[in-house]
Parts: sequence; C-alpha cells; structure tokens
Amino acid sequence: MSLGQTGHSLGSRFRSLRDEVADNIRERIISGELTPGHRLVERDLSDELEVSRITIREAFQALAAEGLVVMLPRKGAAVTEFGPVEVRHLLEVRQPLDILAARLAATRHTPRDAELLRATLDTSREMMGRKDQRGASAANLAFHEAVGQASGNPLLQTHMASLHAQVQRLFRMTRQLQTDHVDDHERILAAILSGDADLAEKLAREHIEATTVETMAELDVD
Repeated sequence: MSLGQTGHSLGSRFRSLRDEVADNIRERIISGELTPGHRLVERDLSDELEVSRITIREAFQALAAEGLVVMLPRKGAAVTEFGPVEVRHLLEVRQPLDILAARLAATRHTPRDAELLRATLDTSREMMGRKDQRGASAANLAFHEAVGQASGNPLLQTHMASLHAQVQRLFRMTRQLQTDHVDDHERILAAILSGDADLAEKLAREHIEATTVETMAELDVD
C-alpha cells in the first residue's frame, strides 16, 4: 500500500511526510489491521509507503508518544499491547478527566463551545442513522474532546489529548451505536449550557461509569 497512490506527492502537502506516515500507521493500529505485538519493520514500511527509513523512524517516535507503538531495545518497534490490563488502566485515567471537564465546562463554556458541542451531537445522530460504526466512534470521541475544550483549562485539554489515540482504539473495539450514549451526551450538554456544574459533573460521572462497565464487560476486563 503506497502513499503515492493518492495521485500526488505527499511532499507537496502542508503536513510533513512524518505526519502522513504516522497517520497511515495510526489508522491501521486503531482499526486492528496491525494487531498488538505486531513488529513494525522499518525496511518493509519504507518500501511499502515509498518513504525513507528516517521518516518511518520519526513516525514511530510520534506514535510511541501516543502510546500506540513501543520501541524495543535492539528489536525495533512494535504495536503496543492492548489487552484487559491496558484497557483498565486507560479507563482509570480517562474517567476523572472527563468528569472534571464537564464540571468546568458548565461555568466556562463560550458560545463557540456550545455550537461545537451541538454539532458533535448532530453528527452522532447522523452516524447512528447510517449505522456507521467508525463515524459513530469518531463523533463520540469528538463530543468528549469538545467538552474538554469547553473546560477552558489548557492543561486538562493536553492530558485528554494525550489519550486521544488510545481512546480511539478502544472505541473502535466496542459498540458505539447505542442510543443511550447519545442521550447521555444530550443531558450532559443541557446541564453544561444551563451552567449547572454539579449536575454536569453528576451526569458525566454516571455516563462514564455506565459506559465503563459496558466496555469492560464487552471486552471481558476484570
């Protein structure tokens, strides 16, 4: 699969080749095409994507920072494990961030934040209507990120963003076409827009706890 198949040079685009290569590998990891533990061979990917091995190495470093790739001494790179233990660790970290974001967003959101949050819910409904698993997963994550943005706390946003790729990976492994998830988001948004921080926090906590139980049961995580 050559990146050159797009019909024009990647070098002519604004984003760097490293970013393009990282995007390609990231999507294949998130989709499950590249499975946990899979060895990522620089030479093979360099030939396949028609880029230098230096570019491949730089992409690996970017993906390692996102928790998708691990650099093994004297062995190169491999896709990180993402079994029950890793899923549980991710959920333990994600929960308090999302809950705090909802509370802060209730008192700090701007009209632009409100517009973005409404748009993500519209997209979620649309994806559900199409039964688009990938689109629904993306819209689900977009809502949580929009709440983070509405928190007005750059440090919180940075921590949430650092988990973006791993949360994407998790969402793609689970069912995201459940109406109650979007209904929960609508109630959380209503609390945020009303400025009720206590209610926004309560609803976010209930939503995260419920979806965590569902996710752990679906993936057989203790």
